[in-house]
Amino acid sequence: MYLAASRFRDLISIIVSICFLLNPLAANALNSNSKKVVKCSFSLEASRDIDFSSIEKPHNIFSESLKSTIANSAIWLLSVQGLKYSLMKEQGAEFMTTAFLITLPLDVSLTIMSHWISLGKLPWLKNFAEGKLLGPRYQFWSRIAANVVIGSSAIIGSWAVANQFGANINIGTETISAAIVLCMLVYSSMQVTKPFLFQSIPNLSIQNDQKKVEKILGKLAPALKRQFQDRAQEQEINPKDAEALFLQMLELVILMKPWEAKARLSTMSLNNSKILDLISQIEFAKAESPSKVLELRRHLIAELLKEADSNKYNESELRQTLKLRDLDLSSSVHLLKKMGRFHSKRKFLIFGASMLDQALAVGFAGGVLLYSTTHWAATGELPLFLTELLGR
Repeated sequence: MYLAASRFRDLISIIVSICFLLNPLAANALNSNSKKVVKCSFSLEASRDIDFSSIEKPHNIFSESLKSTIANSAIWLLSVQGLKYSLMKEQGAEFMTTAFLITLPLDVSLTIMSHWISLGKLPWLKNFAEGKLLGPRYQFWSRIAANVVIGSSAIIGSWAVANQFGANINIGTETISAAIVLCMLVYSSMQVTKPFLFQSIPNLSIQNDQKKVEKILGKLAPALKRQFQDRAQEQEINPKDAEALFLQMLELVILMKPWEAKARLSTMSLNNSKILDLISQIEFAKAESPSKVLELRRHLIAELLKEADSNKYNESELRQTLKLRDLDLSSSVHLLKKMGRFHSKRKFLIFGASMLDQALAVGFAGGVLLYSTTHWAATGELPLFLTELLGR
């Protein structure tokens, strides 16, 4: 069922805005209370041609492509229906009921619609679905209202189409009201559950990781944080949002450094075929996909760290390959490892959030609530599993 992901796009736009302004980071100095100058050397190179939005998009396995999203929606609905059938078949439950045959294509159609709207082919429809027509002050409620209009219209429309193919669904005041109430319940709930799953839970982990990273950075940490805050204010971005994105910003700055150039000059590349392969992939990706370069650099750093742990190399070579300016070798290696673990942890948390989100949005909202409403509209009775649950 459709719910605009504007909260995620807002975070992405914050990242893009801040990144475009980070280039002066190395040249500018920040004065502490003691007037001591601290230089922040995590500078970006030519950053304006990079597609930063691809870095911070939540790695939701169910939204990587339209095909996978449709497939997973169908799998969830079939699984929920199969579970209900296995539990209630002795009481006469059926698998391929009229309600299920309507619910499956309806829920998938709503998924396709959400992708189509997200493409922005019709800007007014995209703005309507994201609740932007009435301005930011009313965006929360207008987004819910927009999704209720879209969702309930789709439900009632699917009932009308099903009736043309022989179904006998009662489309009247009661059933239309039930569809609207269902959508109000689902979409208002999703306005709470989605930010909680994709933001609140990951951010709890991020706060602890950020404290550890700040300890490694030492005197550089407050300088970097202040730069982010200053740039956020200049761009009228909420400073709290900028602070929450500190680790993502730091990771991006690190990935912008030309690690492949360092690795190419190191004997590490001669002893590790994966490093050589990654260097080649990065060079090829530079002409095709700048955002892919950043992802490949993440893998390259991980491979360099593994090779460094083999104790085959002297300190001079390790410094040449892995040391970050203004940090000693030990702190540089520690920071790079910590950032790698941070990325993996966040990816895992987002994956888990995706599973729970699908369980709620498709499994429960579609497979239980939407199915039950359609079954009631078609037969005038509650499904057997709800009858048993309510003790009727």
